[in-house]
Amino acid sequence: MMPHLNPARRLRRLVASLLALVAVPLSLTAQVGASTDIITGVVKSPAGVPVENAQVEAQSTETQVTRRQRTNAQGKYTILFPDGGGTYRLTVRYIGSQPTTLTVTRNGDDDRIVRNITLGQNTAQTLARVEVRGARRPTQQGPGGGPPAPGGSERVVDGGQAARLPVDASDPTAIASLAPGVVLTGADSSGGGGAANFSVAGQSSQSNNVTLDGLSFAAGFVPQDAIRGTRVVTNTYDVARGQFSGGQVSQTTRSGTNVIQGSLSYVGRYRDFTLEQGGTTGAFGGAFNQNQFGAGVGFPIIKDKLFFFGALQGRRRADLLPSLLAADNATRERLGASPDSVNRFLAVVNRYGVAGAGGVVDDNRNADNMTVLGRMDYSLADAHTLTLRGDWRLTDQTPTRVGSLALPQTGGTTESRGGGGSLVLSSRFGTSVINELRAGLQVDNRTGSPFVTLPLGRVQVLSALSDGTQGFSTLQFGGSTSLLSQSDNTVFEATNETSLLLDEGKHRLKVGGLINRTGYTQDQAFNRFGTFTFNSLADFDANRPATFQRTLASPERTGSTVNSGIYIGDTWRPRDGLQLVLGGRVESSTFTGAPARNLAVDSAFGRRTDIIPSDAAFLPRVGFSWSRAQPANANGGNPFGNGALTIRGGVGRFRDAPNTQLFAGAQTATGLSSGEQAIFCVGAGVPVPDWTGYFANPASVPTQCIAGGPPAQLNTARNVTTFDSDYSNPRAWRGSLGASKRLFGRFSLNVDFSAARGEAQTGYADLNLNTSPQFTLASEGNRPVFVPAASIIPTTGAVPTQLSRKDQRFGSVFDVNSRNSTEQWQGTVSFGGFTSRGAIISTSYTYSDARSQTGFAFGGAGGGFASATTAGNPNLPEWATSAFNRTHNVIATVTHPLTSSFEITAIGRLTSGSPFTPLVSADINGDGARNDRAFVYDPTTSADAQLAAGMRTLLETSGNTARSCLRAQVNALAARNSCIGPWQPGFDLQLNWRPTMFKLDRRLTFSLVTANLIGGIDQAIHGSNNLRGWGSFTQPDNTLLFVRGFDAATNRYKYEVNERFGAARGNQTGIRLPFQVGFNLRYTLGPDQTRDRLRAAFGAAPGTRLTGSGIAAGVGRFFPNVPQQIVEARDSIGLTDAEIVRLQALADSIKVQVDSLTEAARAVVEKEGGNPDPAVLFGVKLRPFFERGTRLRTRGLDGAKAILTADQWMRVPARIKTPQGFGGPGGGGGGGGGRPPNE
Repeated sequence: MMPHLNPARRLRRLVASLLALVAVPLSLTAQVGASTDIITGVVKSPAGVPVENAQVEAQSTETQVTRRQRTNAQGKYTILFPDGGGTYRLTVRYIGSQPTTLTVTRNGDDDRIVRNITLGQNTAQTLARVEVRGARRPTQQGPGGGPPAPGGSERVVDGGQAARLPVDASDPTAIASLAPGVVLTGADSSGGGGAANFSVAGQSSQSNNVTLDGLSFAAGFVPQDAIRGTRVVTNTYDVARGQFSGGQVSQTTRSGTNVIQGSLSYVGRYRDFTLEQGGTTGAFGGAFNQNQFGAGVGFPIIKDKLFFFGALQGRRRADLLPSLLAADNATRERLGASPDSVNRFLAVVNRYGVAGAGGVVDDNRNADNMTVLGRMDYSLADAHTLTLRGDWRLTDQTPTRVGSLALPQTGGTTESRGGGGSLVLSSRFGTSVINELRAGLQVDNRTGSPFVTLPLGRVQVLSALSDGTQGFSTLQFGGSTSLLSQSDNTVFEATNETSLLLDEGKHRLKVGGLINRTGYTQDQAFNRFGTFTFNSLADFDANRPATFQRTLASPERTGSTVNSGIYIGDTWRPRDGLQLVLGGRVESSTFTGAPARNLAVDSAFGRRTDIIPSDAAFLPRVGFSWSRAQPANANGGNPFGNGALTIRGGVGRFRDAPNTQLFAGAQTATGLSSGEQAIFCVGAGVPVPDWTGYFANPASVPTQCIAGGPPAQLNTARNVTTFDSDYSNPRAWRGSLGASKRLFGRFSLNVDFSAARGEAQTGYADLNLNTSPQFTLASEGNRPVFVPAASIIPTTGAVPTQLSRKDQRFGSVFDVNSRNSTEQWQGTVSFGGFTSRGAIISTSYTYSDARSQTGFAFGGAGGGFASATTAGNPNLPEWATSAFNRTHNVIATVTHPLTSSFEITAIGRLTSGSPFTPLVSADINGDGARNDRAFVYDPTTSADAQLAAGMRTLLETSGNTARSCLRAQVNALAARNSCIGPWQPGFDLQLNWRPTMFKLDRRLTFSLVTANLIGGIDQAIHGSNNLRGWGSFTQPDNTLLFVRGFDAATNRYKYEVNERFGAARGNQTGIRLPFQVGFNLRYTLGPDQTRDRLRAAFGAAPGTRLTGSGIAAGVGRFFPNVPQQIVEARDSIGLTDAEIVRLQALADSIKVQVDSLTEAARAVVEKEGGNPDPAVLFGVKLRPFFERGTRLRTRGLDGAKAILTADQWMRVPARIKTPQGFGGPGGGGGGGGGRPPNE
């Protein structure tokens, strides 16, 4: 016979599970579903003999769907349950025995539910008992493609719970920001972005992966009402997870069930409910209107066989277009431009006759978004389930890509259309083999159209501002450099995983494979119509540009990448409380569509343009979780006592998916006449702009420099991109170690340490750059310059970069390599639980240190390379603080019930500032990139009086962080990321009202939401003129010096100081995010899953109202009167009359107290109503009853054992010694606590 669980342990597990079920809104337990559950075990007779042909039936408490299987000759059963939710009611039927019913729940880090069952004897009673496995580790489980492997860490939020928080529930990045250690980066230039604009382990967003139902999903958004759950994986050692070395956002969609279910939602934000910051109104005040409607519904077509779920969502956001014309004088000054400078600029634009080019651009900016999703689930048999899903989406934005200091004509419109479908076939073969096949296709089409086909005009302006400082800004007019583009992308991905269950469930051996093909066709180029740059307003007035640059031929690009992988791994349970995962994964990638070979590049640089190397890597991983088993009566049997210590950890290697955009960019950068070409003109070689002529005839835009400048620039520069033979996809070694423990019964403490070492990180060297300096700048720490001093234009400081080329036939020859590294370590302490008043809290503090050897990025097919800043030779990598480093990060969430219908939720953040580098606004060393770090001049020793005065003013008036950064680097070239921006606090509230009146039964949630509440607090405390920038991402001005010319006699650049260096400009566009109030509505259809699980636990039918008598009776049955049961079994035990008298006296005494206990519990429940808030009911109201009941049960057990002899105690039935929970005494039955026997 298998060992039975002691009732003290059973009580602890039940209560802990119920509380975990209802009390942790951000970290779901297994009930809220992984993708596919495996339920397996052995059915035995009371004599311990395996039972063949017993029928095992599993019903999901979430979906009410039932699956069945009969046991084999070894008594084994295995049931496969796609999207079952993690909690199931098992019923075992066999001829000669009463049906045995129990409820099982997958533990937090289990990848299958192992449940061995011993049938009861043929009695008149039916065993109905609840068995809930193990103490939860809430942060380790949730929806999103399967349970986490041992040792991993993640954060999970389901769709309904996200709607109750002040966060955009449809934005995966917003959900990811709730996870400790996640750093929001915005749309960085690494080629990532989309739905994963965050950094994990010091890696860029390109190193993240987004999946939907287990398949890659770059589109990033689906209807909010279709999202079942979002999981943010920050550490994992599961070999089945691949194609990322940073983090993974894994979403699952809802499916139809046996009951009609769904939801309706509305999200509204309104300009009229806005408090704009700092007196900033209009377009730069940030107010907007947004209306979002959504709906989702699921239902059975054929019960237990065929189901459908569909959802749609439409959203329109409208705000005022921030542009130079929309900015008032105060905003212009905040951005570094004086009203006088702007007026002079506008006058010149009018004089050139292009102010009206592109027509009248609407001041209102609209962004429309529509998405639809449908899903069918078909149970071909109890052993096979087929899921089909389709989706469609569109996004339109107009106008877009207009800079804050640019005229509206510089923008345009973007349109995106896409959709796709997927299938999942989950199969069981016998009782030991599980197979899951997934395949999906996604198609995406994006189009960009500029308002006008003109060159872009950039006018660099130094303005005297009203506060006595001078600010640097760049005013823009003309056309767009990034629009007029078309791209079509197709992604096909297929995975297959076969699992073998061995040794009665101790091992799950899995073997799998992946293939991902990403194909594209692109017609886009950066700077297609050219850019004129003017060094001052005076130069602009004289139509005398300092430089002109333009990308010429840019042919269409077509190609594809194929990423494939195979893996083998084992999840092993060598003993109770210990789980190990170990295995290995091999990933490889190839590229099709390599460009033509350029023999001239072969000869000059020893590189072939027609080879993009294939890549393969072996990725070993091992993880573990260990929890010390506690004695049966630990904490006196109190379910609210301290839990066992859990330790987890692991180490593994991870690899990014191929960077398709990087390969696409190389296709046209061959150096051939058929490839991409560019011109860069300076000095006398710059054409004189004919703006009205260009507007009338775009073909008249210059295609070459004019005579009179450096002869080298008369040749068209052909840029080249090659790949070093050592190139490979970025990868990283990751390791972690953590511990968790429940404290004071209601709280959990987690301590985690992790480290990452990024290897094979992408960088490049410009093989055509002559790195032997032509001269050095003695006044700037001997900074090397790679062009002759005589070639630098004295009046503007413009550099003819073609003179720094080794081979004048080519421009830059970027050789992409994998020689760089990153490193990061972090420690996190998190604390969460529920208070005596029912408030649920979750807090975490993370300390991080991230460093990188490069700041390389690739800005997509049109954006080109973005190199790290340099103080000399840009080809040499250099260790520095990573741009993704945030040393301190505090996150806190609170959900507090005010009444049975009202609750308030809050999210607070406090993050240290982002690193930035003091820069010069020009190419100083002649390498062809505007990436030169500034020399920090000492105002007391500088020979340039104007420069000295500017530095003196800056050091006296700038903020503390900027001032301390500069003072630490006086008389030196600034180091990369040596300055730190201001701390970023954030705080928002949401008030939820779920009325019970009008038979709403808490199905309707009306929410009052705040956005940037901390910004409103900032204004209330500090006033409009002294804002601290709270509540919005502030980007410090990182331009320190502005080039005015070059003194050839002394070999010195002439600089002006941007005295607003380090000033917080608001966000990147200069918009100050306002304090805004919004309204959300959500109505749920169908059953309440949380309450249905509670109803099932207390014996009530799904959908019925909980009653005081029902819950009180359940509580009473859970604490059976052990002495009374022994008296009733007196004949089989052989009790004496004297023993019966003593036992009956003890039983009567306990009965009085149990009756009093159940009556009090009934009164409490009835006062809470028929549909109470579970967190309040179990976490607060009923907690004392569980504690008192535990003491009564322990008293009965100990008292009866003291009365009986040892032989009599041996004859007491196990069903009395270890009561089976709700359902009272009777029946035989065993359990193994979810363990295989004999452990």
